Amino acid sequence: MTAQALLAELTRRGVTALALGDTLRLVPRSALDNSLIAVARRLKPELLALLNPERGGARLEAAFAAWREHVTGCASCVYAEPGRRCDEGRRLAATYHAAWREVFVVPFAEEGGPCASCT
Repeated sequence: MTAQALLAELTRRGVTALALGDTLRLVPRSALDNSLIAVARRLKPELLALLNPERGGARLEAAFAAWREHVTGCASCVYAEPGRRCDEGRRLAATYHAAWREVFVVPFAEEGGPCASCT
């Protein structure tokens, strides 16, 4: 498994991966099993590099990959209008939107200003 694939799997499970210096935090830990924790430990240097704020695009790629995988495999989502997807499809779309906003809107928005596409 690659670090990008692991981030996609974590996103699919609703896990947030945070890089805090040399520390990797995965929350909520209850969404992880022992094998996934072992993979995260093995890939920690690559994950920290991907999660570096300078590399926000990696989170965007992982969120999109998790959303696309779900939507193309879910009978409720594949042909549905965006607002009519299942709960998991909507959650993954929201995660993707948040990552997209972090990469494309926040760096260019006025401080404290709202995201025009979110309001």
